[in-house]
Order: sequence, then C-alpha cells, then structure tokens
Amino acid sequence: MQKLHPQTLEFLQAIDDFNERKYFELYKPLYLNIKEQFEKFTQELIDNIAKFDKSFENQEAKSCIFRIYKDCRKPRNRERPYKINMGASITVWWRKSPLAGYYLHIQNGQSFFCGGIRKPKSAISYTIREHIYQERENFKKIINKRKIKQAFWGVSTSQEVLKKANRNSQYSKILWTIPDNHPSLQYLAMKDWLRYTPLSNEEVLSENFLQQYIEYAKVCSPGIKFINEAIV
Repeated sequence: MQKLHPQTLEFLQAIDDFNERKYFELYKPLYLNIKEQFEKFTQELIDNIAKFDKSFENQEAKSCIFRIYKDCRKPRNRERPYKINMGASITVWWRKSPLAGYYLHIQNGQSFFCGGIRKPKSAISYTIREHIYQERENFKKIINKRKIKQAFWGVSTSQEVLKKANRNSQYSKILWTIPDNHPSLQYLAMKDWLRYTPLSNEEVLSENFLQQYIEYAKVCSPGIKFINEAIV
C-alpha cells in the first residue's frame, strides 16, 4: 500500500515558517516528490473507496487534490503565497462538487479525516433535511451504529436558533412546521452532516495510514450515500 512521503510534515512546517517564493523555489524538487507521492496515495485511496462505493469508479486523484499555491490576485495572499497543508476532497465529479464525500487534510500537528458534507447551500440543505424527515428511521440506524457513534456531529438542538439563521430563506419552511419536541429535530437542525476524526503525526506517517483511512471511509460510506441520495 502507498504511504506519504516521510518528509511531508517537515516540509509543510518549513513552508509555514518560511512562506516565501525564494524558499519554496529552493525546495521545489522536494515538494514535487512529496506531491507525486500524495497523488499516488490519494489514487489508491480512491480505488479502494470505489470497491464499496461504485460511484467513485474512474475518479482521478488529480481532480480531487487542492493546489498548494494560493490565489495571489487577492492582496491578503501575497505575503504568504503558499498553503501550509495538503488536501484532497474526494467527491463524485470533482473536488468542488456539491455532493457529500471524503476529505483528507494533511498538516503538521493538525491533520484530520472528514466524511460527509459541510455547510451546503440552502437549497441542498433543504433537500437533505426533507430526506432525513421522510427517511428518519433509516438515518437514525445509520448514525447510531456502534462504529460511528464516536463521530463528532455538528448539531444544534435549538430550533429557534436555526429559524433565525434561515429567516430570509425560502427553503426553511420545513423547519417552521416541525414541533420543538419532534424526535428528529436534532438531525434536521444540523448545518453540517460530518464525521470528523483528528489524526496524529505518527498516524499520518505510519505504514498502515492508508488502511486506517479506508476503514474511516467505510464507516462513513452509508451516511454519505444517504445524503447524496437526497441531492442527486
């Protein structure tokens, strides 16, 4: 199985400390090696995800990986033109797809796995909530499985807070019609439908990191399929 380049975290920390073109160009050959290994790692990850989720078949890593270069057309990015992390958003279609998927974030001391969908647009949030409302028993079964109960779900249990946030949205009607004591309120009030797991430096650079990530993805897969059923 593929693994990340052993100097990945060291390089990213160095870019954080010396975020300038002169330094980056000096170590660009190392970066290119790290990038190549990251692409291979991501591709093998995608190929393994496709074994239990056929919608990811024929997906290419290059379309999922974020560039390390910031958009220097924005003045705030000119002083620090490079990102200090490497990331891949593995979703059907491409990295900016509106669908739920898997996200890999590699950064010294701040790496994490994330599966699901984060802050979708109002129209998509509405369809997800409506799907959860109609299929609430299936959704509860998915998220209450033993393996996923350790997940961190972004839940707001206050309907009034959510109503206030969506007071100008044409898509908030379903929330206004639900009683405060409705058993599915906590799921409908979610703004993110995510599983988040922090990763230590040791885990990221370990021999079995890819297998570990695949297992996380397997745990999230039923929830991601459920959410995407509502969107597509």
